[in-house]
Amino acid sequence: MGELTALKVRTAGPGKHWDGEGLPLVVSEGGAKKWLCESPSAASAGRWGSEATPEVSLAEAREEAAKARTAARRGANPIATRRAKPAEVPTFTQAAARFIRAHRRGWRNPKHAHQWVATLKT
Repeated sequence: MGELTALKVRTAGPGKHWDGEGLPLVVSEGGAKKWLCESPSAASAGRWGSEATPEVSLAEAREEAAKARTAARRGANPIATRRAKPAEVPTFTQAAARFIRAHRRGWRNPKHAHQWVATLKT
């Protein structure tokens, strides 16, 4: 498929798509997207992910992965560091918007998406 671009990220179908820099984009059957990054160090071996588009762009995901790989080469454990950070708790509106963005492609038509938005607003 070649290197991912912002357009390819937005239009990627279900499956695993590689960016050419060791950062796969995983797209679920429902259309939810997640970036995965593997730690290169045995001391911090593991895999971590982050939300994908539109919350985390391709450029941001590459930058985050590069920082984590650099930290791992220096002996840090990026997975433990990430887990130690307090999780940001989204508001209901933020969580609802994320859900709708992640699932709207799997809905039958635009009216269905509009119904979800209207129902959650009321």
